[in-house]
This record gives sequence, structure tokens and C-alpha cells, in this order.
Amino acid sequence: MAEPLAPAASSSGGVRGVLWSSLAWGLNRSVVFVLTLVLARLLVPEDFGLVVAGMTVITFLEVGLDLGVGSAIVYQQDERISDRARSAFALNLVTSGVVTVACVAAAPAIAGFFGVTEVNLFRLLFCYPLLRGAGQVHDALLKRDLRFKKRMLVDVLRALTRVAVSIPLALAGFGAWSIVWGLLAAEVVGTVTNWTLVHLRPRFAIDRETVSSLLGFGVALVAARAVGTFQANVDYLVVGNRLGLEQLGFYSVAYRLPELLLANLYWVFSSVAFPVYARARREGLEALRRTALRALMLLSLFGFSVGAGLAVVARDAVLVLFSQRWAPAAAPMVLISLGLAAMAVAPACGDIAPAIGRPGLLLPLQIPSVLLAVVGFVSVADRGITAIAAVHLVYGVAFACVHMVVAKHILEARAADFLSALRPGVVAALGITVTALPVRLALDQGLVALLATTLAGPIGAAAALAVGSRHTFSDLRVTLGQALGRA
Repeated sequence: MAEPLAPAASSSGGVRGVLWSSLAWGLNRSVVFVLTLVLARLLVPEDFGLVVAGMTVITFLEVGLDLGVGSAIVYQQDERISDRARSAFALNLVTSGVVTVACVAAAPAIAGFFGVTEVNLFRLLFCYPLLRGAGQVHDALLKRDLRFKKRMLVDVLRALTRVAVSIPLALAGFGAWSIVWGLLAAEVVGTVTNWTLVHLRPRFAIDRETVSSLLGFGVALVAARAVGTFQANVDYLVVGNRLGLEQLGFYSVAYRLPELLLANLYWVFSSVAFPVYARARREGLEALRRTALRALMLLSLFGFSVGAGLAVVARDAVLVLFSQRWAPAAAPMVLISLGLAAMAVAPACGDIAPAIGRPGLLLPLQIPSVLLAVVGFVSVADRGITAIAAVHLVYGVAFACVHMVVAKHILEARAADFLSALRPGVVAALGITVTALPVRLALDQGLVALLATTLAGPIGAAAALAVGSRHTFSDLRVTLGQALGRA
């Protein structure tokens, strides 16, 4: 039987960082999800599709807002607020301003791509990069110093602001504009809070050596993240362009629960993993390897289990939570949930490359695979959003395999090490499926079926782990002890 993965000495701070980041994520996303449920009953699918179209464009731009200099600050592990950080902030402000001006100018063309007539709404929405970018370096400093408790405050305030602004405007009949104003107000509050927590001021005197060191690391990281972001959002572009705003609205709702419970957790993990891996790197290859494999075990256990559970409850979750109006989102949600479950592997493995100073290592493998995904999405678009979600699933599996191959090479690990780390997640997912799926098939759709399958899933996971991967329980106890400061 496989032995539990012992934690590296550097991982305790990372576990506590995950705890605080997860708490922030949970509070933030729970509030935003409740907001989505309320707006789903006040707005029509076209309103959601309109905002999703604009936010998809912004997501691409957001990757390069700081040119990777925030991540460079995390990697370089300076102390306090250095001239390097001040230069990064100045560079970030200039970049954010240029991006915002360019987006506002291009708003008519972008609206035309999606067949949208609300150009002014896009112009307003494209102020988001400036507001977001103004606080990114401050956020990087909080991550560098593992001050995740303070980051939690920023995230929670953002979420509460969105609710306070969007719901009254939606009730007043502002439609998609209510979502946009809520997003912008939240970013104003988030940026002001970041500036209050981190007393950083820009340094506009140009130091070529400093800028060169920041961009030398940052640009390669931005390129890698840009490819990943394009992969994560290109399906939205295809749906919006080929199938229209209504179908984009349905597709975005199909993503809501998987995004809440999986994609956002992966983002939280990645924000913690990079600085933790960077710190473990200084302790040596063995420490980095043990930290990464333990992270892979924990993340795949969560991702595989939740993905399997969401796939089972998708039909009833859409009906009960969003209403019958959104029924076309159920089938895509099954496939999206499974695809995102497979992608649990990526954040545990993908952040290893930038942590060792080689952020562009994955690019030669990522670019061809993303291009194949684009071809797949476009080729099946006419068959509807369920077919596009199926391509998403296939890509998710392939994406995970690529990341594991690269991580195995970097860590000089055995294939058996990765299989051992993945075993608890696979066992738990099988237990959920075997237990919950028969319950779901036996019941009519609705609240009773949702509650029964939701209860059956964890029981099945626990039983399967007790039989097929018993050491997982001791691993989880160790992790909880670290999170609470007892290990």
C-alpha cells in the first residue's frame, strides 16, 4: 500500500495560505453565486451573454496587464517594498492605461464580432482593466509575503460591493448595465483596499536594469499564461460568435457551478502554489518534489471528487437553482464538470516551471494543443453548446497529461509517484459515481433528487477511500493540522 506523502518543511505556510485563500474564495464566490442566482431570475439569457462576451475579452487582456512583473516580484523574493516594486507599479499603471484606451477605441469592432449593438456598454466595461491593474502589484506583494488573510478582506469587500450595486440596479430595470456597474464598483473598492493595506507608491524614474530583470521573467510568464487563458476562454468566443448571445448565456450558466467549485479553487491554489514552490525551490529539488506531489494529491482528490459529483447533479442543480428557463445548460454542465475535474492536475504541476525560473517551458507543448482545441470548437459549433462542451472535456484530459509529463521531467520523479498521488482522487470519484448516479436515475428531476444525490456522493467517496486508499484520511488530518498551525 502506498505511504502517505510527507509534507516538506516549507509547506506549512503554504497550507495555511491555501486555508485563508480558500476561505476568501468561499466567501467571495458564495456571495457572487447568490448574486448570480438572483440575477438569473431578473434578467434574460441575452443579458448574461452580453456581459460574458465583454468579460471574455477583458480576461485575455488581464493576463498581460502587469507584463508579468507582479509574478517576477514574487519569484525574486525581495524583502519589504523595494525600488523594484515601485518601478513595477509605475510600469503596471502605464500598461493598464494603454490597454484601457485601446479597448475603448476598439469597442465598436469587438461588439461587431459578437453581433452586439450595445457599444456604450462595452466602452464602460472596458474601464475594468485600468481599475484592476492599479492594484495588481499590491496584490503581488501580499502574495509574496504569504499575507493571505489580508487578501481575503479585499476579495470579500469586492463581492459585497457587487451585490450592493447590481441587485438594486437590476430591480430598477437596468438589465446588463446592472452587472457592469457592479463589477466596476467592486474593482474600485478592491483597489482602494489594496492601496490601504500595502503602502506602495510608484517610482517613475526608469532604471533599465530593474525593468529588464522584471520583464525578463515576466514576459515569458505572460506568454505562458496568455496561452492558458486563451484555452480557458476560446469556447466563449466561439459560442458568442457562431451561436449568438442567448446560447452564450446558457453556456455561461452551465459553467457557473463548475467555475464556482472547481475553476476558482484552482485559481486560489495557483496564487498560493507559485510563491510556495518558489520558496521550496530554495530548499532543494527533494523539497520541491515532495511539495508538488502532495499538492497534486490534495488538488486531484478535491477536483476529481467535485467534478464527478457535479456531473451527477447537473440536471437537478440547473432546474432547482436557476429555474426551468435555463434547462438547456444542464447537458453542457455535465461535460464541463468532467473537463474541469481533469484540469485539477494542471495547477499542481503548471506552477512548478515558473517557480524554477522557466515560465515559458510549457509553451512549445501548449500552443499546438490550444490550436487543436480551437479547431475542435469551431468544427462542432453548429451542433450546439453540448458539442462544444464535449470538446472541452477531451481537451481537459489532454491538457492534464501534458502538464504531468513536464512536471515529471522537472521534478525527476517516477511515473509511479504521480499515479500514487492521483489514486485518492480517482478512487473517490468512482465511489461518488457508483453511489450517487443510481440515486439520480431512480428519482424524478427536482429538489428531492438534488438533495438525495448530493448526500449520496460524499458517502460513496468516503466508503471508496476506506477500501481503496485508506492512507488518504491520515494525509488529510496532517493537512488540517498544518492549516491550524499544529504541524
